Amino acid sequence: MGILVVILSKGLNSFGSMVAYIVIVRDNASDVLTYFFYGDSVNTSMIRSLLENRDIVTTFFSLTVMLPLCMLRDFTPLERFSVFKISVLILIAAIVVFLYATSKGNQPQQEQGNDFADHWITVHDGILQSLGTFVFAFAACHTIHLVFQSLKPSQRKYFARTTSLGTTLSAILSMSIGFFAYMTFWDQSTSSMFSLYKPSVWVEMCRGLLCISMLLTYPFPFLTTRELLVLSCVGRHYGKEDDDRTDPMLDSSHQFPQQSQERYSGILLRGSDRQLKLRYHIGLTVTLWMVTVVFALKASNLGSVLNLTGCATGTAISYVLPALFSYKSRGHTLLGTLLLTVGGLVGVIGTFYSFLAL
Repeated sequence: MGILVVILSKGLNSFGSMVAYIVIVRDNASDVLTYFFYGDSVNTSMIRSLLENRDIVTTFFSLTVMLPLCMLRDFTPLERFSVFKISVLILIAAIVVFLYATSKGNQPQQEQGNDFADHWITVHDGILQSLGTFVFAFAACHTIHLVFQSLKPSQRKYFARTTSLGTTLSAILSMSIGFFAYMTFWDQSTSSMFSLYKPSVWVEMCRGLLCISMLLTYPFPFLTTRELLVLSCVGRHYGKEDDDRTDPMLDSSHQFPQQSQERYSGILLRGSDRQLKLRYHIGLTVTLWMVTVVFALKASNLGSVLNLTGCATGTAISYVLPALFSYKSRGHTLLGTLLLTVGGLVGVIGTFYSFLAL
């Protein structure tokens, strides 16, 4: 039961992340292409009409970039994108700081209030509807075991140092972008922050780089969700003869017991408990990709997706389940009770308001 709850929470969180990444591409890619190809000129050509159609542009990039990358079976080939994505985020952060320093009049609406208390202390309307976005940012590390399994043996000795530096760098970049964007727009800030800026080369460059980053990030939660689907549909039907099998969430060997290998030999790769044979692998990949694209095209806005995903699943991963597992292994503790209480309240209240927003 514990494994199934973890699979459900992690699977839904990864699914929500995939939808959010496609929504970001939907909200930015079309405008970027239209700006760089046509600028402010008046043109009613068919090509421009296609570029201005967000659904068509989003589907095109999802089909030509995301889907091929999702055909991979592990994270190893994706490591070459890591340095590029970090460089993209550093460049975006630098541009946001530059825009704050040089474009003070870029705000779409007049600032409401100018004092320190109004900007940094006062709790404005919408805090409950936005709780999920904050939680979403803290639940990203739940797929770290799959990254570890994809590393070469020679790389694993640097894993602790790399994850510490990576987490620190991620926090610095996130806060840099968030703080300076907030100081530009204050309480008018939204999750889709680049839509608040007036069109310019710098802004459109940021939006384009953000789209590229999302296209390359999408496969990570996708691979997680696909493996969790296989585990939930096949991996949990081991039978009594497989009771001595190690935990499927942590077993890096991916070895299936002999009895289960024979039972699922028709759909699973030999010796694996979570990798399907090619035709089933392609079928599941295409189906899952199509579902996420449809949800993303129908989503009202990025904030709603982030809030619902963060409140409904992020709180479970980050607060509720760790507290319950702590109770099971160590007994009741003050920290466990605090995590369970705060996480549970944020999850219930935030999910309720997220559904209302949707």
